[in-house]
Amino acid sequence: MWEECRGPGQNFIDCDQKDVKTEEEVKQSQEVQVPKCTFCNNQGCTGECRNKQKLPSKVEMAKNLTSATKEHVKSGLAHADTDLQKQRLEICQGCEFYIPQQDRCGKCGCYLKSKSTWKSSKCPIGKW
Repeated sequence: MWEECRGPGQNFIDCDQKDVKTEEEVKQSQEVQVPKCTFCNNQGCTGECRNKQKLPSKVEMAKNLTSATKEHVKSGLAHADTDLQKQRLEICQGCEFYIPQQDRCGKCGCYLKSKSTWKSSKCPIGKW
């Protein structure tokens, strides 16, 4: 009755039937939708896909560490304040390259708790 704009208080003249759904559409909208993972785009994945990432080669990680250490020494071994460290870690934890089980960056291979403390450190993809 309501779907046909004939319910109590409805005016069939200004009733908009564009929003009327078929039985099939109603059933589909009532089905539980399994969300897609924001990282791998697969339904049902809850982010565990990030733990399966491979780290860069040991040679590449050594280069990254050497470069970061040089910058850290140039900065006078300056450390980031606690707020900046927290901000950096929050950004990393939401990143597609974050490896939660190891608390590491899958792009550069760094241990994030250490990397976030050096004021001169930079994210390899420019997020901070």
